[in-house]
Amino acid sequence: DTLVNKNLVTENMEISGFGYGIVSIGAGVLFRSGQADYTRYYNENNTFDNNTISDVSSAGIFLGYENNTVVKNNRIYDIHGDCDNNASGILAGGLANRDWYGYNNMNLSIDGNEISGISGSDGIGDNGSPRHRSQ
Repeated sequence: DTLVNKNLVTENMEISGFGYGIVSIGAGVLFRSGQADYTRYYNENNTFDNNTISDVSSAGIFLGYENNTVVKNNRIYDIHGDCDNNASGILAGGLANRDWYGYNNMNLSIDGNEISGISGSDGIGDNGSPRHRSQ
């Protein structure tokens, strides 16, 4: 099926100067009218390993509608939230609120990542604590 990515390996890359470093979003759950049923179209069995991601606007790695994905040993820094004040090292599922639940993920393994220098353009990092950017 062409709606999802399966068994993708992204490793040893240097990524900088974009809105996001790595984005992996499946299609989600869709209704199949011929079968009168909902079907899950999640990206599956992907690995993001040992990448260096810097100088991006929103998130180093963004994951949505993923199943059995591994994010490990990445170095993520200098995420500055210039586009919408939000900045994250690794954002799994998106920014949920009372009207939007985000993008569901299942069976994620996120381990051994080094994340630093995260700040929104209003000076607030993704964990709500004040952060200061060096000029």
